Amino acid sequence: MTRQEVVAIMTDILRDVLDSPELKLEESTQFLTIPEWDSVAFVTLMAELENQCKVQLDMGAMQSSYTVGDVVSLISETKF
Repeated sequence: MTRQEVVAIMTDILRDVLDSPELKLEESTQFLTIPEWDSVAFVTLMAELENQCKVQLDMGAMQSSYTVGDVVSLISETKF
């Protein structure tokens, strides 16, 4: 799975969770700048990423991730 594929998965998840079909994510996107970002979106994103990317993510590492790229790197370190 490439970094771009992980970003695409994250985009699809958050479009659905946040009911924002026009949402566009890049690796530089900071989570706190995403409209409607909240703890429910965070938990749902983490659970869906674990399911779709077949990884086990560390909660502390996820909480320390400020950008989409941080999470992609976390998944890359765990998965690849």
